Amino acid sequence: MKNFDFIICGNNVGAMVAAIELAKKSNVAVINPTPNWGAHFAGIKLSEYKFDIGMNFFEFDSFHKEALDLLTYNPEVRNDSARFLPLIKEFFTKRIEVAESHNLKTLVNGTFGDDIIIANNFDILDKLPADIKNKIIAELKAILAVPKTELHASNKKINEDLFLRTNYKKVSVINHGQTFHDLFIEPLCNKIFNISSEEVPAIYHRIPWTPLFYPETLLQAFKDPVYKIKPTLFHYPKTNYFAIALETLLLEMKSNNNIEFINSKITELKPEGDKYIVETAEEKLSGSTLVWANDLQSLLSYNKSLRPITLDKASITVAFLAIKSEFVKTKFSTLYVAAGEELVYRVSNQNVCAGLNEEITKISIELNFDKLNEKGINEDQKIKDYIWNFLISSGCLQTAAEAIFFEVKSIKNAVNLPTLNNFNNFIKNQQLTGQHFGNVELVGPASGFGSTSFNCQVVQGLKLGVKHNKL
Repeated sequence: MKNFDFIICGNNVGAMVAAIELAKKSNVAVINPTPNWGAHFAGIKLSEYKFDIGMNFFEFDSFHKEALDLLTYNPEVRNDSARFLPLIKEFFTKRIEVAESHNLKTLVNGTFGDDIIIANNFDILDKLPADIKNKIIAELKAILAVPKTELHASNKKINEDLFLRTNYKKVSVINHGQTFHDLFIEPLCNKIFNISSEEVPAIYHRIPWTPLFYPETLLQAFKDPVYKIKPTLFHYPKTNYFAIALETLLLEMKSNNNIEFINSKITELKPEGDKYIVETAEEKLSGSTLVWANDLQSLLSYNKSLRPITLDKASITVAFLAIKSEFVKTKFSTLYVAAGEELVYRVSNQNVCAGLNEEITKISIELNFDKLNEKGINEDQKIKDYIWNFLISSGCLQTAAEAIFFEVKSIKNAVNLPTLNNFNNFIKNQQLTGQHFGNVELVGPASGFGSTSFNCQVVQGLKLGVKHNKL
């Protein structure tokens, strides 16, 4: 039996960062039976092209007050990783070169505008038809004519439990008005997860990336077309694919003699005294500390007496397109398609993300497979035809465009739905984990409901290093 200080099970970003940090002072085994490192963020190589799997950015600044004490990070607090963005920036910028990524766009009502969904730019509001603008303004004035309610967006951090128990649609309408909600919020939520915003707890509105603005902010944006709040600034590797960040971490892991890779499936896992015993098809390991970077259901399944609850999931479709750059009609790094009549919800151009001018442009297009299936668009060729027609008719590509490479991948049951039912079932699985795997360190999807973002996972890995390297 091989003995280790830490046994890390999983292949996501959190597992990789944890391995690097813990291996500074300890010997670490990393169990990953797959060739993938970084999970969703590892991208995909198709033909000769390295594609991102949809939108990927570094986010290094936020509205949150900065913090340096990683031990105060709490994965159960939504977006708590935002307090530690300077540490994330330091971790990656000393490993790879990054550039600011600009030109995020939103498409709504047939109009392109600077992105309002995640980048906090409001110019698209001034481009709306006069009747729609006037209706939104009237609704915002009516909201502000009465005293603030407890569901005003400013109370989200103050009363997280209230925003957990109240659905996103209700909170959105209270803060944005019905017209803005119907135009920008509901279509995206429905297209991304194939559920209504009524099923999403308001505290988790950013899981589908959709915003929650103060009504005062929106009304001011209408009064002053150049009004800005602090924009969200994104970064991207200077290469034209995000996964270079994960490739760099993997090379660092492989060069560290304190890290041993185990490439076979776990057949048995159990606590034994103050250690964990993990068996694979090839060997048996003993670890002082177990780091679990997969979901809770898979951990609980190793105790045959337990009945973990499976969470409801959305199915995704991503199309990968390589095309001559001369055929790109509208340049953007990422485009949010708020238009409710379209099934595409996001398009990303890796060349623009990286600020590069290259002969070939790589584009990813994101959809919900179940939404496609409902419309009878359930075969790869039909999906490709639909996407191509959208890219041409929306003005993303020139009419004469021809694909060099075009492929579609669909993954069923890929992403946990941000519903209250899923949250409650996650808590039940979490309680079972605490009872039967009490001293395990949890990273990524096991750490907290909705705490699987890139930044969350990086902070979780960094925290483990600080916590155990101090011992």
